[in-house]
Amino acid sequence: MEATQTMNAFRARHQGGPDTLIYEPVARPVPNSGEVLVEVHAAAITPTELTWDPTWSDDRGKSRLPVIPSHEFSGVVAKLGTDVTSIVTGDEVYGLIDLPVGVPRRWVPCGKRASVVLIITSHA
Repeated sequence: MEATQTMNAFRARHQGGPDTLIYEPVARPVPNSGEVLVEVHAAAITPTELTWDPTWSDDRGKSRLPVIPSHEFSGVVAKLGTDVTSIVTGDEVYGLIDLPVGVPRRWVPCGKRASVVLIITSHA
């Protein structure tokens, strides 16, 4: 059985401002079909991001805690999920993860203020 790999991330365990963020180890995500894993080199948390309702809860009001905030990032593609053909390992990428209405807001629970992040390639 393979041991769970970890990464470091800024995470909030309860709603609040920047003082609630804790830098700690968390489980490293693994890309599924149509996803890529990006090694994050830079990320940003906007000044108001921690006041946005979607940061803390989903469209039905269910809590996302603990949350890894940030939706702006740059880095290098580290690993590909299956069925990924539009990008290759080693590509330098950047993004602002704001998904259109009706698309699950995956950027919030898997924020970019971490060592790595998963990106859905259909939205890249």
